[in-house]
Amino acid sequence: KDDMQRIEILCPPSQLITDAEKYLVPIHYEIKNLTRQIKNLLRTRDLLLPRLLSGQTVVEPEEN
Repeated sequence: KDDMQRIEILCPPSQLITDAEKYLVPIHYEIKNLTRQIKNLLRTRDLLLPRLLSGQTVVEPEEN
């Protein structure tokens, strides 16, 4: 308890926090969105790959 009471906690000025949030919040949402997309793609890969390897699903070449 004594050690914890001696720890100094630094708090940045509120304007600095506000300015940082303008940049960091959109980045956070983009990371969250991309992480969700990656998980979705991994699930799709895990479902399709065994079907492709077994021949159960056939992919036709795209015509130009």
